[in-house]
Amino acid sequence: MFATVNSADTPEVGWRGSDGDATVVLLTFDVDAEAPILAEGRRYADEPMVMSHQAYGPEVGVPRILDVLEEFSVPATFFVPGLTAERHPDAIEAVLAAGHEVAHHSHTHRLPSELGEEEERRDFERGLAALRALGAEVRGYRAPLSSASFATAGLLVEHGLRYESTLMDDDSPYVLQTEHGVIAELPPYFGLDDWLQYAYLSSPDIGVRIKPPEQVVSMWRAELDAARHYGCLFTLTVHPFVSGRPSRIEALREFLGYAASAATSDSLAAMRSRSGSWPIPSCRDARSPRWRWLRIPLSIQIHDEDRFVARLRSPELRREREAVSGSCGARLPSASDRRRPTERRPRNPARGTHRVPPVRPTRRARRCRSYGSGRSARRR
Repeated sequence: MFATVNSADTPEVGWRGSDGDATVVLLTFDVDAEAPILAEGRRYADEPMVMSHQAYGPEVGVPRILDVLEEFSVPATFFVPGLTAERHPDAIEAVLAAGHEVAHHSHTHRLPSELGEEEERRDFERGLAALRALGAEVRGYRAPLSSASFATAGLLVEHGLRYESTLMDDDSPYVLQTEHGVIAELPPYFGLDDWLQYAYLSSPDIGVRIKPPEQVVSMWRAELDAARHYGCLFTLTVHPFVSGRPSRIEALREFLGYAASAATSDSLAAMRSRSGSWPIPSCRDARSPRWRWLRIPLSIQIHDEDRFVARLRSPELRREREAVSGSCGARLPSASDRRRPTERRPRNPARGTHRVPPVRPTRRARRCRSYGSGRSARRR
Protein backbone atom coordinates (compact mmCIF):
# COMPACT_ATOMS: atom_id res chain seq x y z
CA MET A 1 0.00 0.00 0.00
CA PHE A 2 1.98 2.96 -1.31
CA ALA A 3 0.92 6.50 -2.10
CA THR A 4 2.89 8.95 -4.20
CA VAL A 5 1.94 12.59 -3.74
CA ASN A 6 1.93 14.90 -6.76
CA SER A 7 4.51 13.04 -8.81
CA ALA A 8 5.15 15.06 -11.96
CA ASP A 9 6.01 12.04 -14.10
CA THR A 10 3.07 9.89 -12.95
CA PRO A 11 0.33 9.21 -15.52
CA GLU A 12 -3.24 10.22 -14.71
CA VAL A 13 -4.56 6.94 -13.28
CA GLY A 14 -7.49 6.37 -10.95
CA TRP A 15 -7.03 4.74 -7.55
CA ARG A 16 -8.68 1.58 -8.82
CA GLY A 17 -5.93 1.18 -11.43
CA SER A 18 -5.83 1.52 -15.16
CA ASP A 19 -8.33 -1.32 -15.58
CA GLY A 20 -10.93 0.33 -13.36
CA ASP A 21 -11.25 -2.50 -10.82
CA ALA A 22 -14.48 -2.76 -8.85
CA THR A 23 -12.58 -2.28 -5.60
CA VAL A 24 -9.11 -2.46 -4.10
CA VAL A 25 -8.45 -4.60 -1.03
CA LEU A 26 -5.77 -3.28 1.30
CA LEU A 27 -4.34 -5.99 3.54
CA THR A 28 -3.02 -4.25 6.63
CA PHE A 29 -1.59 -5.79 9.80
CA ASP A 30 -1.08 -3.84 13.03
CA VAL A 31 1.82 -5.53 14.84
CA ASP A 32 1.05 -3.94 18.20
CA ALA A 33 2.59 -6.60 20.47
CA GLU A 34 3.07 -5.24 24.01
CA ALA A 35 2.80 -1.54 23.09
CA PRO A 36 -0.98 -0.96 23.60
CA ILE A 37 -0.90 -2.77 26.96
CA LEU A 38 2.09 -0.83 28.27
CA ALA A 39 0.36 2.36 27.14
CA GLU A 40 -2.36 1.53 29.68
CA GLY A 41 0.16 1.36 32.52
CA ARG A 42 3.73 0.38 33.35
CA ARG A 43 2.44 -2.09 35.97
CA TYR A 44 1.41 -4.57 33.25
CA ALA A 45 5.08 -5.17 32.41
CA ASP A 46 5.24 -7.20 35.66
CA GLU A 47 2.42 -9.56 34.59
CA PRO A 48 3.85 -12.50 32.59
CA MET A 49 0.47 -13.67 31.28
CA VAL A 50 -0.41 -10.27 29.81
CA MET A 51 3.02 -9.74 28.24
CA SER A 52 3.11 -13.26 26.77
CA HIS A 53 -0.41 -12.81 25.39
CA GLN A 54 0.79 -9.82 23.39
CA ALA A 55 4.17 -11.29 22.41
CA TYR A 56 2.30 -14.08 20.63
CA GLY A 57 1.68 -11.65 17.75
CA PRO A 58 5.24 -11.03 16.52
CA GLU A 59 6.61 -14.38 17.71
CA VAL A 60 3.95 -16.74 16.30
CA GLY A 61 1.27 -14.74 14.48
CA VAL A 62 3.53 -12.83 12.08
CA PRO A 63 5.30 -15.95 10.66
CA ARG A 64 1.93 -17.61 10.04
CA ILE A 65 0.58 -14.50 8.33
CA LEU A 66 3.67 -14.28 6.11
CA ASP A 67 3.11 -17.89 5.04
CA VAL A 68 -0.51 -17.16 4.09
CA LEU A 69 0.46 -14.06 2.11
CA GLU A 70 3.13 -16.05 0.27
CA GLU A 71 0.56 -18.72 -0.53
CA PHE A 72 -1.64 -16.14 -2.29
CA SER A 73 1.28 -14.07 -3.64
CA VAL A 74 -0.16 -10.81 -2.33
CA PRO A 75 1.75 -7.94 -0.72
CA ALA A 76 0.57 -6.28 2.48
CA THR A 77 1.31 -3.38 4.79
CA PHE A 78 2.43 -3.91 8.39
CA PHE A 79 1.86 -0.97 10.72
CA VAL A 80 4.45 -1.27 13.47
CA PRO A 81 4.95 0.76 16.67
CA GLY A 82 8.55 1.72 17.31
CA LEU A 83 8.48 -0.18 20.61
CA THR A 84 7.58 -3.38 18.74
CA ALA A 85 10.46 -2.82 16.31
CA GLU A 86 12.86 -2.47 19.24
CA ARG A 87 11.59 -5.51 21.15
CA HIS A 88 10.98 -7.84 18.19
CA PRO A 89 13.41 -6.82 15.40
CA ASP A 90 13.55 -10.33 13.92
CA ALA A 91 9.81 -10.31 13.16
CA ILE A 92 9.98 -6.91 11.44
CA GLU A 93 13.08 -7.89 9.46
CA ALA A 94 11.22 -11.01 8.28
CA VAL A 95 8.38 -8.79 7.04
CA LEU A 96 10.81 -6.63 5.10
CA ALA A 97 12.65 -9.66 3.72
CA ALA A 98 9.34 -11.01 2.37
CA GLY A 99 8.88 -7.79 0.36
CA HIS A 100 6.07 -6.28 2.40
CA GLU A 101 5.73 -2.67 3.47
CA VAL A 102 6.42 -1.52 7.03
CA ALA A 103 4.56 1.65 8.03
CA HIS A 104 4.43 3.89 11.10
CA HIS A 105 2.08 3.16 14.04
CA SER A 106 3.47 5.56 16.68
CA HIS A 107 6.21 4.52 19.10
CA THR A 108 4.42 3.75 22.37
CA HIS A 109 0.86 3.31 21.06
CA ARG A 110 -0.32 6.23 23.18
CA LEU A 111 -3.17 8.17 21.62
CA PRO A 112 -2.04 11.36 19.82
CA SER A 113 -5.37 12.94 20.70
CA GLU A 114 -4.39 12.75 24.38
CA LEU A 115 -0.82 14.02 23.93
CA GLY A 116 0.30 17.58 23.50
CA GLU A 117 1.85 18.61 20.20
CA GLU A 118 5.40 18.45 21.55
CA GLU A 119 4.93 15.03 23.13
CA GLU A 120 3.24 13.72 19.97
CA ARG A 121 6.18 14.92 17.89
CA ARG A 122 8.70 13.24 20.18
CA ASP A 123 6.76 9.97 20.12
CA PHE A 124 6.39 10.11 16.33
CA GLU A 125 10.06 10.84 15.65
CA ARG A 126 11.24 8.15 18.03
CA GLY A 127 9.04 5.55 16.33
CA LEU A 128 10.16 6.70 12.90
CA ALA A 129 13.81 6.31 13.91
CA ALA A 130 13.19 2.79 15.24
CA LEU A 131 11.64 1.66 11.95
CA ARG A 132 14.30 3.24 9.77
CA ALA A 133 17.00 1.61 11.90
CA LEU A 134 15.74 -1.75 10.57
CA GLY A 135 15.89 -0.54 6.97
CA ALA A 136 12.21 0.31 6.48
CA GLU A 137 11.28 2.99 3.97
CA VAL A 138 8.42 4.54 5.89
CA ARG A 139 5.76 6.12 3.68
CA GLY A 140 2.53 5.66 5.62
CA TYR A 141 1.03 6.05 9.08
CA ARG A 142 -1.92 4.86 11.11
CA ALA A 143 -2.77 6.45 14.45
CA PRO A 144 -3.24 4.12 17.45
CA LEU A 145 -6.94 3.32 17.75
CA SER A 146 -7.43 5.83 14.92
CA SER A 147 -7.18 8.60 17.54
CA ALA A 148 -5.19 11.22 15.65
CA SER A 149 -4.90 14.80 16.82
CA PHE A 150 -5.49 17.95 14.81
CA ALA A 151 -1.70 18.26 14.36
CA THR A 152 -1.08 14.70 13.14
CA ALA A 153 -1.63 15.12 9.40
CA GLY A 154 0.65 18.15 9.19
CA LEU A 155 3.32 16.27 11.16
CA LEU A 156 3.22 13.44 8.62
CA VAL A 157 3.64 15.78 5.66
CA GLU A 158 6.45 17.60 7.44
CA HIS A 159 8.40 14.32 7.75
CA GLY A 160 7.84 13.27 4.15
CA LEU A 161 5.15 10.61 4.62
CA ARG A 162 2.77 10.18 1.70
CA TYR A 163 -0.39 8.66 3.15
CA GLU A 164 -2.22 7.85 6.34
CA SER A 165 -4.97 5.38 7.15
CA THR A 166 -6.81 6.84 10.13
CA LEU A 167 -9.90 8.95 9.34
CA MET A 168 -13.29 7.42 8.63
CA ASP A 169 -15.39 10.11 6.92
CA ASP A 170 -15.32 8.37 3.54
CA ASP A 171 -14.96 4.89 2.06
CA SER A 172 -12.82 5.97 -0.90
CA PRO A 173 -9.33 7.53 -0.89
CA TYR A 174 -9.15 11.31 -0.86
CA VAL A 175 -6.65 14.12 -0.41
CA LEU A 176 -6.27 15.79 2.97
CA GLN A 177 -5.09 19.39 2.96
CA THR A 178 -2.73 20.44 5.78
CA GLU A 179 -0.74 23.58 6.56
CA HIS A 180 2.38 21.79 5.27
CA GLY A 181 0.88 20.36 2.08
CA VAL A 182 -1.38 17.50 1.07
CA ILE A 183 -1.44 13.85 2.07
CA ALA A 184 -3.50 10.90 0.86
CA GLU A 185 -6.06 9.44 3.25
CA LEU A 186 -6.93 5.73 2.88
CA PRO A 187 -9.93 5.38 5.21
CA PRO A 188 -10.20 2.31 7.47
CA TYR A 189 -13.40 1.03 9.08
CA PHE A 190 -13.97 -0.58 12.49
CA GLY A 191 -16.20 -3.24 10.93
CA LEU A 192 -13.14 -4.60 9.12
CA ASP A 193 -10.96 -4.65 12.25
CA ASP A 194 -10.41 -8.05 13.88
CA TRP A 195 -9.64 -6.48 17.28
CA LEU A 196 -13.36 -5.83 17.83
CA GLN A 197 -14.21 -9.43 16.93
CA TYR A 198 -11.56 -11.46 18.74
CA ALA A 199 -9.62 -9.48 21.36
CA TYR A 200 -10.05 -10.37 25.03
CA LEU A 201 -8.19 -9.57 28.24
CA SER A 202 -9.73 -8.99 31.63
CA SER A 203 -7.05 -6.52 32.74
CA PRO A 204 -6.54 -4.23 30.99
CA ASP A 205 -9.95 -4.45 29.38
CA ILE A 206 -9.23 -4.65 25.64
CA GLY A 207 -12.36 -6.60 24.72
CA VAL A 208 -15.02 -8.82 26.24
CA ARG A 209 -16.34 -10.91 23.35
CA ILE A 210 -14.78 -13.67 21.31
CA LYS A 211 -16.73 -14.31 18.12
CA PRO A 212 -16.44 -17.53 16.11
CA PRO A 213 -14.15 -17.21 13.06
CA GLU A 214 -16.86 -18.34 10.64
CA GLN A 215 -19.03 -15.41 11.74
CA VAL A 216 -16.17 -12.97 11.14
CA VAL A 217 -15.45 -14.39 7.68
CA SER A 218 -19.11 -14.13 6.77
CA MET A 219 -19.14 -10.46 7.77
CA TRP A 220 -15.96 -9.70 5.79
CA ARG A 221 -17.35 -11.43 2.71
CA ALA A 222 -20.52 -9.36 2.91
CA GLU A 223 -18.44 -6.19 3.27
CA LEU A 224 -16.32 -7.13 0.24
CA ASP A 225 -19.39 -7.82 -1.90
CA ALA A 226 -20.84 -4.44 -0.94
CA ALA A 227 -17.52 -2.68 -1.59
CA ARG A 228 -17.42 -4.16 -5.10
CA HIS A 229 -21.01 -3.04 -5.69
CA TYR A 230 -20.44 0.55 -4.56
CA GLY A 231 -16.85 0.87 -5.75
CA CYS A 232 -15.39 1.45 -2.28
CA LEU A 233 -11.97 0.93 -0.77
CA PHE A 234 -11.75 -2.23 1.33
CA THR A 235 -9.21 -1.78 4.16
CA LEU A 236 -8.83 -4.95 6.20
CA THR A 237 -7.11 -4.45 9.57
CA VAL A 238 -5.68 -7.55 11.24
CA HIS A 239 -3.72 -7.88 14.50
CA PRO A 240 -1.32 -10.83 14.65
CA PHE A 241 -1.80 -11.33 18.40
CA VAL A 242 -5.48 -12.17 17.84
CA SER A 243 -5.72 -13.43 14.24
CA GLY A 244 -2.50 -15.40 14.46
CA ARG A 245 -4.30 -18.12 16.42
CA PRO A 246 -4.88 -21.35 14.41
CA SER A 247 -8.63 -21.14 13.76
CA ARG A 248 -8.42 -17.43 12.96
CA ILE A 249 -5.50 -17.76 10.57
CA GLU A 250 -7.55 -20.37 8.74
CA ALA A 251 -10.43 -17.89 8.62
CA LEU A 252 -8.07 -15.32 7.08
CA ARG A 253 -6.95 -17.90 4.51
CA GLU A 254 -10.58 -18.64 3.66
CA PHE A 255 -11.36 -14.96 3.17
CA LEU A 256 -8.34 -14.38 0.93
CA GLY A 257 -9.40 -17.35 -1.16
CA TYR A 258 -12.86 -15.84 -1.56
CA ALA A 259 -11.41 -12.45 -2.46
CA ALA A 260 -9.12 -14.04 -5.05
CA SER A 261 -12.02 -15.90 -6.67
CA ALA A 262 -14.14 -12.76 -6.71
CA ALA A 263 -11.30 -10.79 -8.31
CA THR A 264 -11.11 -13.02 -11.37
CA SER A 265 -14.15 -11.37 -12.93
CA ASP A 266 -12.43 -7.98 -12.80
CA SER A 267 -8.70 -8.46 -12.35
CA LEU A 268 -6.36 -9.84 -9.75
CA ALA A 269 -5.23 -6.29 -9.03
CA ALA A 270 -8.58 -5.78 -7.32
CA MET A 271 -7.30 -7.65 -4.27
CA ARG A 272 -3.69 -6.50 -4.26
CA SER A 273 -2.29 -3.60 -2.39
CA ARG A 274 -0.47 -1.38 -4.84
CA SER A 275 3.13 -2.59 -4.87
CA GLY A 276 4.37 0.37 -6.88
CA SER A 277 3.61 4.09 -6.85
CA TRP A 278 -0.02 4.92 -6.27
CA PRO A 279 -0.78 8.52 -7.26
CA ILE A 280 -3.93 9.10 -5.21
CA PRO A 281 -3.68 12.91 -4.99
CA SER A 282 -3.20 13.27 -8.75
CA CYS A 283 -5.70 10.67 -9.92
CA ARG A 284 -8.73 11.83 -11.84
CA ASP A 285 -11.42 10.31 -9.61
CA ALA A 286 -10.04 11.05 -6.14
CA ARG A 287 -11.71 13.66 -4.00
CA SER A 288 -10.43 17.20 -4.43
CA PRO A 289 -8.11 18.60 -1.70
CA ARG A 290 -10.02 19.80 1.31
CA TRP A 291 -9.54 20.71 4.90
CA ARG A 292 -11.26 18.05 6.96
CA TRP A 293 -10.02 18.60 10.48
CA LEU A 294 -12.39 21.27 11.77
CA ARG A 295 -12.83 21.76 15.50
CA ILE A 296 -16.34 22.20 16.90
CA PRO A 297 -16.72 25.85 17.94
CA LEU A 298 -17.00 26.22 21.71
CA SER A 299 -20.03 28.47 21.25
CA ILE A 300 -22.10 25.53 20.03
CA GLN A 301 -24.26 24.14 22.83
CA ILE A 302 -24.10 20.37 22.72
CA HIS A 303 -25.27 19.30 26.19
CA ASP A 304 -28.80 18.35 27.17
CA GLU A 305 -28.80 20.81 30.09
CA ASP A 306 -27.92 23.68 27.76
CA ARG A 307 -30.80 22.77 25.48
CA PHE A 308 -33.14 22.53 28.50
CA VAL A 309 -32.21 26.00 29.72
CA ALA A 310 -32.41 27.43 26.21
CA ARG A 311 -35.88 25.98 25.85
CA LEU A 312 -37.03 27.48 29.17
CA ARG A 313 -35.75 30.90 28.15
CA SER A 314 -37.32 30.82 24.70
CA PRO A 315 -39.95 33.51 23.93
CA GLU A 316 -42.43 30.86 22.79
CA LEU A 317 -42.40 29.05 26.12
CA ARG A 318 -42.54 32.35 28.05
CA ARG A 319 -45.72 33.37 26.23
CA GLU A 320 -47.17 29.91 26.74
CA ARG A 321 -46.35 30.05 30.46
CA GLU A 322 -47.98 33.46 30.85
CA ALA A 323 -51.10 32.30 29.01
CA VAL A 324 -51.48 29.18 31.16
CA SER A 325 -50.79 31.02 34.40
CA GLY A 326 -53.36 33.67 33.56
CA SER A 327 -56.08 31.17 32.72
CA CYS A 328 -55.83 28.63 35.54
CA GLY A 329 -53.21 29.87 37.93
CA ALA A 330 -50.84 27.01 37.12
CA ARG A 331 -47.11 27.57 37.30
CA LEU A 332 -44.77 26.15 34.64
CA PRO A 333 -41.10 25.43 35.46
CA SER A 334 -38.57 28.15 34.81
CA ALA A 335 -34.83 28.16 34.29
CA SER A 336 -34.29 28.96 37.97
CA ASP A 337 -35.84 25.59 38.86
CA ARG A 338 -32.85 23.83 37.32
CA ARG A 339 -30.43 23.82 40.26
CA ARG A 340 -27.01 22.25 40.48
CA PRO A 341 -26.60 19.43 43.02
CA THR A 342 -23.92 21.36 44.97
CA GLU A 343 -25.81 24.64 45.12
CA ARG A 344 -26.23 26.08 48.63
CA ARG A 345 -29.87 26.33 49.62
CA PRO A 346 -31.33 28.13 52.65
CA ARG A 347 -32.69 25.82 55.34
CA ASN A 348 -34.05 28.48 57.68
CA PRO A 349 -32.95 32.05 58.42
CA ALA A 350 -31.73 31.20 61.91
CA ARG A 351 -29.38 28.39 60.90
CA GLY A 352 -28.17 29.86 57.63
CA THR A 353 -27.30 27.64 54.64
CA HIS A 354 -26.03 24.09 54.35
CA ARG A 355 -25.20 21.56 51.68
CA VAL A 356 -27.81 18.88 51.19
CA PRO A 357 -26.10 15.63 52.31
CA PRO A 358 -26.25 12.66 49.97
CA VAL A 359 -28.47 9.73 50.80
CA ARG A 360 -26.31 7.01 52.32
CA PRO A 361 -27.23 3.31 52.45
CA THR A 362 -27.86 1.64 55.77
CA ARG A 363 -25.15 -0.36 57.46
CA ARG A 364 -26.81 -3.61 56.51
CA ALA A 365 -27.11 -2.54 52.88
CA ARG A 366 -23.44 -1.56 52.82
CA ARG A 367 -22.37 -4.89 54.30
CA CYS A 368 -24.40 -6.90 51.83
CA ARG A 369 -24.93 -5.33 48.43
CA SER A 370 -27.13 -8.22 47.37
CA TYR A 371 -29.78 -7.38 49.97
CA GLY A 372 -32.80 -9.59 49.57
CA SER A 373 -30.83 -12.42 47.96
CA GLY A 374 -30.49 -15.85 49.43
CA ARG A 375 -27.28 -14.96 51.22
CA SER A 376 -28.73 -11.93 53.02
CA ALA A 377 -31.95 -13.83 53.74
CA ARG A 378 -29.97 -16.48 55.63
CA ARG A 379 -28.34 -13.71 57.70
CA ARG A 380 -31.75 -12.41 58.78
